[in-house]
Amino acid sequence: METIGIWPALVPLILAAVGVERAVEIIWNYLEWLLLGVFKWEPAQLKSAQYVQFKSGTSLVFGVVIGILLTNATNLRLFAYLRPLAPGLLDAVAPAWDVLITGFIIGAGAKPVHDLLGIITQTKNVLENWAIRQREAAGAELADGVLKLAQSEAQATVDIPGIGPARMPAPGYGIDEDEEPGKEPSATERYVELLHRRTMM
Repeated sequence: METIGIWPALVPLILAAVGVERAVEIIWNYLEWLLLGVFKWEPAQLKSAQYVQFKSGTSLVFGVVIGILLTNATNLRLFAYLRPLAPGLLDAVAPAWDVLITGFIIGAGAKPVHDLLGIITQTKNVLENWAIRQREAAGAELADGVLKLAQSEAQATVDIPGIGPARMPAPGYGIDEDEEPGKEPSATERYVELLHRRTMM
């Protein structure tokens, strides 16, 4: 007799558990919105130990009920999938029990799926915060460099990497005689000229 693998039975259950978890999460989002907006709850009340325990237990009940309804509507029965793997062993399982057990498995599996999605979300937030801190640090270093350059220009000195502070050449210093009279090099040009002279030493 031709048999099937176990993955064709598990994949639909996993997908169904993800769908149930999302449905339960949406239900709680609306309920908590009502508690905050209509019943004027304080946000701290939604984080109390009693409320968290109540939410966890009620979520399991919601998940099982939705899982059973989903199993009955889609004819997603675990034992029907596994029956070819164990001929004669699962034939005695009634379709009604198959629906109930499969729905319970889907509903109970929604909690681990929720925890896994929470871990993924937290990891994503940590990585995003780390990237933001890196950009802020780079921006702070850039601002510090610009500030030091402005201070150096104000003092007619510049901090050359590997050499240290050095005085900028005076206007007209290093300009060829055939250049247009009265045209003074900019601070950037003088900085480049100073770097060139220092590195050639």
